[in-house]
Amino acid sequence: MFKKVHLRILFLISSAALIILSLFILLFKIDTNYKAILFKEKSRQEKRHLEEILKLQSSTLHAYAYDYSYWDEMVDFVRLKDSDWANANIQEGLAIHKANVAWVLNANMNQIYSTDNRQGAIGNYCWDEKVLEGILRKNAFNEFFIVHNNNLIEVQTAPIQPSADNERITEAYGYFIVGRLWDDEYLENVKKITNSEIEIALGDAPFRDTYSPSKHKDITHIEFKFFDWDNRVAGHLISHSDDPYMVYTREYSKYLLAVLIIGTIVVVGMIFGLLYFWVAKPLKKISSSLELEMAYDLGGLSKNSTEFGRIAKLISESFRQKELLIS
Repeated sequence: MFKKVHLRILFLISSAALIILSLFILLFKIDTNYKAILFKEKSRQEKRHLEEILKLQSSTLHAYAYDYSYWDEMVDFVRLKDSDWANANIQEGLAIHKANVAWVLNANMNQIYSTDNRQGAIGNYCWDEKVLEGILRKNAFNEFFIVHNNNLIEVQTAPIQPSADNERITEAYGYFIVGRLWDDEYLENVKKITNSEIEIALGDAPFRDTYSPSKHKDITHIEFKFFDWDNRVAGHLISHSDDPYMVYTREYSKYLLAVLIIGTIVVVGMIFGLLYFWVAKPLKKISSSLELEMAYDLGGLSKNSTEFGRIAKLISESFRQKELLIS
């Protein structure tokens, strides 16, 4: 294939270098796949953590709906419609349970009271009696979301029943519906707890958990869907969290690959240079001397203590004896 020794050496070293570089690239791809697996696991953990936080946040709203509906005085309010009692208890309950709106319906699904702490911007939501009847007759305890004035509102419902009904099985005297507005204040609280950026997107926009690497940040995007009473998507909560550790590992892998490639090139170059001066060049001198039958070019090589030096001495001695015989 190659007649020259130095070309064979070059081919051998180049082949070895290509194999080594291929292995480095393969390792880099394996490392990239490993980081993708890390992202999936990190995404799963963060999603579970965020879900637990959202459930904890919702627990106060659930307590408001459940505890206030399981109360003799609430039963009396449905019958008597005492607005002073409602303002002193239901309205005050909003602040205690970090809710923003409450509605009270009688057994015929007619609204008899509503209050909110947003200057009436939420309490004026008009419930469709037929929709409510379909929801509450099927299951009086519900959790769902509604969109009102471009705001996402978390809603919980409960039947109004006497205090003695520990099992909550008596016929409902009415229904208590409470809601929490997922506004900037609420989202800011979630941001602080999760140490991430939070945004709300209304409607059923397509989205999936993603990973966006950059030079200084690796951002994980996680989505939660929230559904209305008809199991349609009312909105999304999207969490953007920064992971400096992922940045460090990714950049470290890049630098490591670059160092390995440069190191390989330097080592291969050194090996090629040394083989050329230690092997290829002496062989070329010996080959030229034998072809020309002259030993004048072997003087420096003859002084070498390597095998090539001994060969050069033998060739020089052979030419000297040949000249003596001829003369």
